[in-house]
Amino acid sequence: MNRKARVLEAVRASGYDALIAIKPENVFYLTSHYGRGPLLLKEGLCRLYAKPIDFDLAVDEAKGCEVVEVEDAYAELLKDVRGLKACLDVLDQRLLPFIGKGITFDPAPIYSCRKVKEESEVEKVKRAASLLDELFSLAFDVIEVGKTEDEVMAELVKLAVERGSGFSYGPKPFIVASGPASAYPHAFKGRRIGRGEFVIVDVYLKLDGYFADATRTFHTGNLSEEEEDVYYSVLEAQEEAIKEVREGKSCGELDGLARRYLRSKGYEQFFVHALGHGVGLEVHEPPWLRKGSKDVLERGNTITVEPGVYVKGKFGVRIEDTILVWDGAKPLTKFTKEPLIV
Repeated sequence: MNRKARVLEAVRASGYDALIAIKPENVFYLTSHYGRGPLLLKEGLCRLYAKPIDFDLAVDEAKGCEVVEVEDAYAELLKDVRGLKACLDVLDQRLLPFIGKGITFDPAPIYSCRKVKEESEVEKVKRAASLLDELFSLAFDVIEVGKTEDEVMAELVKLAVERGSGFSYGPKPFIVASGPASAYPHAFKGRRIGRGEFVIVDVYLKLDGYFADATRTFHTGNLSEEEEDVYYSVLEAQEEAIKEVREGKSCGELDGLARRYLRSKGYEQFFVHALGHGVGLEVHEPPWLRKGSKDVLERGNTITVEPGVYVKGKFGVRIEDTILVWDGAKPLTKFTKEPLIV
């Protein structure tokens, strides 16, 4: 109930009377149920609209809200929101005709609450982060020259599933990218791993509904002088950024700090994505650590810091941790970041 009250307070502070939540993660945040129907939150009412096929499960799982069984959830929702100013968390085509007519697409109020994690949420992210450390330890054991990336991935997925995790990103559960494929930040090639290559392992999974996200870069031989220089440049850029993670710090400034460090090493042009992002009910959520971001870190944020260098046709290196913003930065993923020679 306290969570609902905080969200409703944020909704009112933004000038609205009610929140319409459609995104399953937001419905879960407010009810502990991943529903396929919309939810209405207003003064004195939290109502979840469920079709008959989903009604029994919603009644069983949803907490602190009324569950109503309806054939046309959106028709009933519009009746209940009539005369109110409501913010909408997702642009749903069924509500598009009502944008500007009492309903406004504005997910900021609920995300302003979601991005500051409660103690119970932090514990769930920590559990997911600990499992990532287990997966990196397993990756160190199973990466071999001649294996395919998918064979390595299958071993990681097996352990993750045994631990009760779920996945929700990309065409495959994890990223395992070797050799020239590692030069693509989001590669899902399935190629055979060669000798003397970098192997990026990016794992992201959720436990009890909450994600952690981290990356380590392995190598199947001795690093060349260029590879070693790139690896340590990425690691040092990450460490420099993590030192500056604290409450009140500009996310845009953190991204710029990492870019300036890589520029000093001659690699800025090869850093082609944002420094990081929030992580929680979604693997990518506010706050955004990227160029020009106006987001400011708050105590209780869980974020990633993940600089990378990608040299097309040759190799890539990325090092990423999930971090809690508390009294400074508290890394939740702890697997070694020294060069990982398998």
